[in-house]
Amino acid sequence: MQRGDRVIALVNNLGATPLSELFGVYNRLESRCQETGITIERNLIGSYCTSLDMTGFSITLLKVDDETLALWDAPVHTPALNWGK
Repeated sequence: MQRGDRVIALVNNLGATPLSELFGVYNRLESRCQETGITIERNLIGSYCTSLDMTGFSITLLKVDDETLALWDAPVHTPALNWGK
């Protein structure tokens, strides 16, 4: 990643980490991205890929452009993700 990049940020709970801690992780990630000139365009914070009672988290940054964001913003209705009309 480099200054000027745009990303979607995913902070994933591995299973037993409180949501409040995930938001703390995201706040630090957001601060670090701002310091380095990376713009977080969208974010997901929660339990998306877990392991039974495992503590910890993972961070995924997906580099995006306008086309990727338009596809990301399209309506989706699945058991794991649900947004749009």
